[in-house]
Amino acid sequence: MNDNDRNNVGINENFNPNPSVSNRIKNKIRAIYCNLSTAIKTGFSLCRDKNIVLIGAWGGAKFADNSRYLYQYLFDNKEKLGLKKVIWVTRSNVINTELRDMGYESYLCGTKESDYYHLKAGIHIVCNSSLYGYLLPDIDTKYSFGAKKIQLWHGAGMKAVGIASNSNKSTSKDRRIAWRKKHENIIAMGTYGAWNKEFFLSTSKINADVNYKISEISRKRMFISSYPRNCKCLRLTEKENEIINEISKYNGALLYLPTFRDPGSEYVHPLENITLCNLLKQHKWVWIEKPHTADNNLNKFRSHDCPIIELKPDFDINVLYEHVQGMISDYSSAIFDGAYRGIATIMYTPDLEEFRNGSVGFLFDVEEYCKSIISRTPDSLVENVTEIMDDTYLTKDRLDTLNKIRMDFFDNRESNYEQIWQDIVNARA
Repeated sequence: MNDNDRNNVGINENFNPNPSVSNRIKNKIRAIYCNLSTAIKTGFSLCRDKNIVLIGAWGGAKFADNSRYLYQYLFDNKEKLGLKKVIWVTRSNVINTELRDMGYESYLCGTKESDYYHLKAGIHIVCNSSLYGYLLPDIDTKYSFGAKKIQLWHGAGMKAVGIASNSNKSTSKDRRIAWRKKHENIIAMGTYGAWNKEFFLSTSKINADVNYKISEISRKRMFISSYPRNCKCLRLTEKENEIINEISKYNGALLYLPTFRDPGSEYVHPLENITLCNLLKQHKWVWIEKPHTADNNLNKFRSHDCPIIELKPDFDINVLYEHVQGMISDYSSAIFDGAYRGIATIMYTPDLEEFRNGSVGFLFDVEEYCKSIISRTPDSLVENVTEIMDDTYLTKDRLDTLNKIRMDFFDNRESNYEQIWQDIVNARA
């Protein structure tokens, strides 16, 4: 598998968004059979071990995000924490080889070693997809029945994703989802690995309310802690070191992290503005860009000969925050990450109405809540970038907005690996 192949590892090519009633019933029967089979294997032959932890991320296609940060901490501190094994599983040959070369214990999903540790591990951890849908699950969740399941998630954000999105809103769906949350034990057997009963990490009470809206998880399974990715990264990959060294050659760096958009969106890339490109060249600042994993227009833009580092979709942007002077995003949870770290953060939203009324939408009044850091036009974006370069962007009202986000969505809490792990161990329904 080459680099180009691994970007799409997590895509489920067999996903049918509109299965027939008979196919839905067949899928439930298969899930019940799989769960019973797993229960028998783990009850009589293997026996799950709570001191073995199995972790994956982003459909098995990335070594990144909350899962990656927590994995590195647990792996490095196995003895202190009383853990026997900390296993990473992936669907990418490239990532698997990379991690093994770094000395980590990693296995490819579908191999006998991976299957064994899926059945043996007492704790299963993901940070994105846990069910079989458009994206494959982060791990082989069909083997999770009987394990303690942890959803770290990946965004304390504003987008109405999942069941809260505009495309999923309806009175009948709301009633069905409420019933599913109330009767989770009944639903569990017909869900691969019983992943309707995981514990869902939330970074504050407000964030827990958000996660309740976007997921099918009951409130009693939401627990409050910090994101592992907000702790210090314990070890970089070779590619990450290369990118950081490249950034150091410039006078400054802007990190651009757009979210995904509906097909046919009229959104225009910021670097289509020649004035902005010239500003970067003039000040010898580099534009660092990573497309969203769900973006179908990854190669849409070609820059006007300005300093730019284009990252692959599987790159872990969390390792770059301390190496940039500013960041630009739109409706991505990256805005909240920037606020947490006190980075000069711009919300570039020329298509705010289009996005609000599209298939996703918002969970709250973004325009009011974030108004001091919102930029609506190419000209205002250039003005804001100039302020970042001149170190005048973080005015009192903008700092107030960033501090408000940090307080509301992170409880103004400093992230600590030991406390996060303790919160996971103590999570109870």
